Amino acid sequence: MVPWHLGSTIGKLRRLRLPLPPGWGFMPERVLSCLAFLLIVCLSGSAVRAAGRGLTDTSASPHVRLRSVGMDAVRWTDGFWAERFDWCRQVVIPNMGRLLADPNISHAYENFLIAAGRKQGRHRGPRWNDGDFYKWLEAVAFVYATTHDEALDRQMDAIIEIIAQAQRED
Repeated sequence: MVPWHLGSTIGKLRRLRLPLPPGWGFMPERVLSCLAFLLIVCLSGSAVRAAGRGLTDTSASPHVRLRSVGMDAVRWTDGFWAERFDWCRQVVIPNMGRLLADPNISHAYENFLIAAGRKQGRHRGPRWNDGDFYKWLEAVAFVYATTHDEALDRQMDAIIEIIAQAQRED
């Protein structure tokens, strides 16, 4: 049984037909939970602090028994987590980027272009579209921190330039 608030999301997923890892059938409930899980994995770097190079800087705490390692110091090279990370990098991030950039679906990136003065128009879509876009960009940054993929670096630079232009002077 699907909760009522997920019904429209599952309907959208059915229409999108997002590619799944080999051997998985198209099951919307599984897709939804898998996407949520993978985004959590991709976004788990949200608390990164430069000083500690790990997810959490605990260097000043006298109570810590374990210390974080740098995000680029560990890699999933084989098995379940390596497959999920590669799927996130190769499928989820590009598809979410495409959806967020499509003015007929999301308006998120288009709203930044309008605010930056690069496109004519008005804000469209929900007020939280920028938050969704920022979370996707955070996932891209996390994957880049691990892979150092030049294409992701160029994509982030272009997006950051637009976001910077969209800022008010105050």
